[in-house]
Amino acid sequence: MTLAAALAALVFVAGLAAAPAPASADDADVVETAETDRVSAEVVSIDREAGRIVLRDDDTGEEWVHAPPGGLSDDFALDAGSPVTALTTRGITAYPAPPDADPEPQVDGFTVGATREGKPAMVAGRLISEVVELLAWDAEASLATVRDGSGETLIYEVHTPEGRAFLTAHEVGERFVVEVSETIVLIDESG
Repeated sequence: MTLAAALAALVFVAGLAAAPAPASADDADVVETAETDRVSAEVVSIDREAGRIVLRDDDTGEEWVHAPPGGLSDDFALDAGSPVTALTTRGITAYPAPPDADPEPQVDGFTVGATREGKPAMVAGRLISEVVELLAWDAEASLATVRDGSGETLIYEVHTPEGRAFLTAHEVGERFVVEVSETIVLIDESG
């Protein structure tokens, strides 16, 4: 599968899972943010059985683990030491939860092999939709404390002005649907 076809599949799946906020939601009650990054990295290790790749950023030396939700693509043969380009995108949409919103998180993911200019690549994505309750909003520190569907309390730093304005406009105790789409494209740069 070509990189373009894999990305088209991702856009289709993302469109299904990250449906727009209900028509009754006021535009002021919806926040959408996205960030994209491109990193040159080296493969530190691959554990196919566990479905994990450890990567090291060439510029910072920081290591991170990539565990595609659909496992590792068998036709993407990397070895420790292989140079890769990692393209990552993360999008977040939040809006007030309807009264009948399912509190259980919904998670969908996939991994497909691809090519880019004749180079092997792997495209992986994860789509998460979850209802959270706002427990606290510290506007000065940009920290939101929420309770997820399992009852776990989490603290998030809110980086965007749109996210901060959204939370400032809402009250503690309100419930929100939060939809997160994450994708990564790993391109083998070894040959």
